Order: sequence, then structure tokens, then C-alpha cells
Amino acid sequence: MSEGGWIHSVPVHFRFTAGQVRFLAGAHDVKTRNAERTGHGTLCVEVTEGGLRRYVSVSGQVSIRRPPEATDLHVLDTKYARDDYAEGWDDESLASAVMITISPQRWIAWADWAEGSSHLTVRVRGARVLRRSGAR
Repeated sequence: MSEGGWIHSVPVHFRFTAGQVRFLAGAHDVKTRNAERTGHGTLCVEVTEGGLRRYVSVSGQVSIRRPPEATDLHVLDTKYARDDYAEGWDDESLASAVMITISPQRWIAWADWAEGSSHLTVRVRGARVLRRSGAR
């Protein structure tokens, strides 16, 4: 949340590793300032396959690594077919970047499905399995 109470929501390139979500940010970005101020972060991911849209939202405590580890930067380059880090970062570029890590404490998952779909199961980690059958 911003100081004004608004959610700061922007696309990010992320990686999920060792039970944590990591994403790159600028040292002075709004998301970095909010994470430093609150110690908390949330990430929502949406995937669409045909008529099925699936979402997962994770929230938890954050930590900030200065500068980001080379391994994380290489993985992000590979995952998102980028060459940002591979082209070489100078000391100034590394000093202006951070890796924000969310240690998820809450997971929420849900899905929407297309007309004619007959069955959907939604799983929420750490909670019971919710199931809905039949057309909407």
C-alpha cells in the first residue's frame, strides 16, 4: 500500500525458488519504498489457457537484497527471454537495483472457466479444497 492507501500494482518479472517469490526492482522505485516502509508485499499472477483463467495471489513478509545476486538475474534473463544482465551491468547499474523477496504467508488461488466447462477444482494452500461442478 502506498502512504495514500492505494495499492501499487504493476507487472514484474519474477521467479519462484526455495518457497520464495523474487523480483527485480529499482532501488528508488515505489514498490521498493513501499516494501521498505511496510515490510510486506503481495504478488498476483494470472495465466490464461483457452477459456480458462487461473490466478494465484501470495502475500507475506519481504526482504530486500542489495545488490541482486547474479544467479537471480541470470534466471530472470532466461525465464523471460531477456538479455538485460547478460549484456553486462556496471557497478552503477548494480547499485541502483534490488531484489525483493516475498516469503509467502498467505496463498489464494482461483479460476474462471468458459461456458460449457463442467468441472473445476480450486486449491488454496493451507486450507481445504473447494470444488464446484456443473456449468455456470
